[in-house]
Amino acid sequence: MSKREEDGVHAIASVVQPPPGSPPPSPMAVVLGAYLRHLRLQAGVSAQRAGRHLDRSTSTVTRGERAEVPLRERDVIALLKLYGRGAREDLEDVRDFMRRPEGTGRLPDNGPYQYQRVEAVEALASGITVMSVGSVPPVLRAPAFAAAIVEDTGLVGAPTRPLPEARIELFMEESVLERGWGGPAVMAAQLTYFARLTESGVISCRLHPVEVNPITPRGIVSELVLTTGQRLLMEESAGSPSYRTPPFPAWVGAAGNYMDAVALSPADSLTALKVAAERNVEKAAADGGAR
Repeated sequence: MSKREEDGVHAIASVVQPPPGSPPPSPMAVVLGAYLRHLRLQAGVSAQRAGRHLDRSTSTVTRGERAEVPLRERDVIALLKLYGRGAREDLEDVRDFMRRPEGTGRLPDNGPYQYQRVEAVEALASGITVMSVGSVPPVLRAPAFAAAIVEDTGLVGAPTRPLPEARIELFMEESVLERGWGGPAVMAAQLTYFARLTESGVISCRLHPVEVNPITPRGIVSELVLTTGQRLLMEESAGSPSYRTPPFPAWVGAAGNYMDAVALSPADSLTALKVAAERNVEKAAADGGAR
């Protein structure tokens, strides 16, 4: 049991209000900052060098990455070029993202590098709570299973994402255990992967029953607690993410509390994963793994 579970606190149900007079950063600022940090580290560029490149201070770079100060578009473009992402498609993708209207606080991202931005915010997270209905979250998909999803749905995108170092608390619908994506051999491998992650303490998995409930979200909803102390809500639907910063809609806390009340215990969920994995192993052996 995680410390959050012991305290009776679940990240998905929490709403963090900013101090009076200090509104939270926009979803665009948080995601863009994480993305630039991710690219900088990939390129092996220090914050000091990035600051010199902009003729600005090191703290301007790092505070921009933490969404503590706004980043000028011309500085973002200069950093992208420094990080080796100066191709026209890269620059247009980020320009479009920065200029995208956020409306009521929900920021959609369907640009060509959307999955790299998701990877960036997940890499910056210290904890992730996921509510998933009817699907395995992309961050927890084994490669063969991810490829089967792409083939079956026709969705174009990154087939899988690196597993972040963050602790992941997962609420997942039991129907996922009965899905046949990729055939029984692929399902067996995916469920065994889940079980291994659960036993090693990388994730806490709790299965919840298949029920039609007005507060249960459709698709995949994740709250990320970032190392900066910020919280970010990410909704993944039809292959594309959208983001929100606090305060979150009321349904977020209600759905989290509902799932916490109806879900199986971690121990019972692990047993169910193993039983379903073995059932798929037996079926694969019987039919030669045919789909």
